[in-house]
Amino acid sequence: MKVLLVDDSATILSVYTDLLQKHGYEVLPASTASEALEIAKEHQPEIGIIDYAMPDGNGDELIHKLHQNPRTQGVVCAMHSQHPEVVDQALAAGAIELISKDDTFERFILRVNAMKRLVGAWVLQREMNDLVLPSSHDDAFRILFVDDSATIREVYYSLLTTHGYEVILAEDKHSALKLAQQTRPQLAILDYYLPDGTGVELARELRTLEGAGDPLTLIYTSRSESKSLKGTGLDVLYKEDSDDMIVHRLDSIKRYVLAEGQMIHASRLTALGEMSSMIAHEINQPMMVISTVLDRIRRLSSKPDFLPEQLSKPLDQAASAVIKANETIRHMRSYSYQDNEIPSNRWFEPLPAIKRGLQFFHSICQQQGVELEINLNSENATPLDIWGEERQLEQLTTNLMNNALHAIEERTQKQPQPSGKIGVQFTMGTPPTLTVQDNGVGMDEEQRLRCMEPFYTTKDIGDGTGLGLFIAKGIVRRFQAALTFDSQKDLGTTAIIRFKTDTPSA
Repeated sequence: MKVLLVDDSATILSVYTDLLQKHGYEVLPASTASEALEIAKEHQPEIGIIDYAMPDGNGDELIHKLHQNPRTQGVVCAMHSQHPEVVDQALAAGAIELISKDDTFERFILRVNAMKRLVGAWVLQREMNDLVLPSSHDDAFRILFVDDSATIREVYYSLLTTHGYEVILAEDKHSALKLAQQTRPQLAILDYYLPDGTGVELARELRTLEGAGDPLTLIYTSRSESKSLKGTGLDVLYKEDSDDMIVHRLDSIKRYVLAEGQMIHASRLTALGEMSSMIAHEINQPMMVISTVLDRIRRLSSKPDFLPEQLSKPLDQAASAVIKANETIRHMRSYSYQDNEIPSNRWFEPLPAIKRGLQFFHSICQQQGVELEINLNSENATPLDIWGEERQLEQLTTNLMNNALHAIEERTQKQPQPSGKIGVQFTMGTPPTLTVQDNGVGMDEEQRLRCMEPFYTTKDIGDGTGLGLFIAKGIVRRFQAALTFDSQKDLGTTAIIRFKTDTPSA
């Protein structure tokens, strides 16, 4: 659990950082209120231990700012001060208590552990509520329209908003990039000639701009000028076309974008459904621990020689179980969200996302008698980042694993031996490559060539949608990667994904 520790004394920061780290906390130290606010927005700690008097503002002002910001409003804060008279300001700002600097280290840790249990309980309750009553999301279809002519911008703003689109206007590359990060449009219409560059340059920058959402891009140009776009891979919206034709074209693009998103989302929900028994087990296990601990506490507290200190160990066990259950629920919640509810494309380290995609498969493979061999750690390899969206890599891993399990199940129905085996490997080479290999039913050449076509399936009617590998292909395209299959009938299949990589941003 992450703790934001704020104090303008370097000695106090060092002493309490060491103390918290020895007790298993990840510490985010800061010596000023402004530094603390930036660190909190970036790392989103669960707990804040905040000094009252600082060079650039008091602790109660910092707590108030933390609770005003959407990214940090969930931080559970305590004021850390030797002045008991500041308790009113602390509580008024939203702190849950005052931790005295005169407290012993043991009492300090006890107080922080109590905050940790509170965080775990609150987060679990919130996650359970969100699973039962999921938050509504923004359904608006946003178009970024970029043209240096104010008249053209106004004309198209009126046309597109009349037909139900949300339109964001920009006059040059610089303002367009800034607005794209703020609004995450699904589509960008870019004039070819801009004051500070071209629409082609802007399209390329949007493609790799962190936070922009990777919108589809159209270059807005005349038919005569469109010849210069040959080889760019960009689609064109012609200035000579009628308003009706332009709106019809955009409506078609909108249907495509929304349908693709819905298919990806449906694929996630299908995967969750297939893993539901294992997920229930992952949640039930910590719930049983909590139930046992509560029964133990009840028995301890009924004894005549009961001492409050006897509760420390069982309460810690219960807190750990709450955290484990919360991690499972958080994973389910994140995995089931629609794309417009998650962070957009950026450079990221791929191994954590792959591991999350494999999270439930250890238990599933064990239950089904399938040997799972995972090799993700290249000890001497140079660290790398890939471009894309972490949750989509997680889903891609899950889809390929489900596909491998289905292939093994289909083969073992006809040929029980050898037993099922899946191997997952990620190599940080050039290019970085993810492989998922199974000894399942395999594919003949026709099946291999057609396996990524929409609605193509070799399963019985009702046993498959034929969209799993089609969706995987779409996700791979978003990563600017390549997905291929090596397969032999009745021997198995190896799915191979080769990623595009680059030096991560500083």
